Amino acid sequence: MGDRLLLSSSVMVDFSLHGVWRNGAFSVLPARTWNILAYLAEHPNRVISSEQLLAVGWPGELRAPADLSRHIHRIRQLIEPDSSSSTILVTYRGVGYCLKCRDSSSSFVS
Repeated sequence: MGDRLLLSSSVMVDFSLHGVWRNGAFSVLPARTWNILAYLAEHPNRVISSEQLLAVGWPGELRAPADLSRHIHRIRQLIEPDSSSSTILVTYRGVGYCLKCRDSSSSFVS
């Protein structure tokens, strides 16, 4: 896997720096939020269950879906062109979330 994943023409996940580039500006994420985003980015264009993301964010702990929702909201604020419309981080109600990439086979860059 490369060090970065292009989500759109203006948004890139940077694995080496544990953050996101958006329109040339870099943002570092808190550890739990980063762990959730990194997991989604390692599995682009796949629906990941809420239970799996809870296990990634809080290993060994029982947490409620509301805990995950707060972190998903933070990620959306950072990566979505319009945070009121989810086109990159899509919710599949009752199932989980999917991080959409244009073409996951060519979106990783070093």
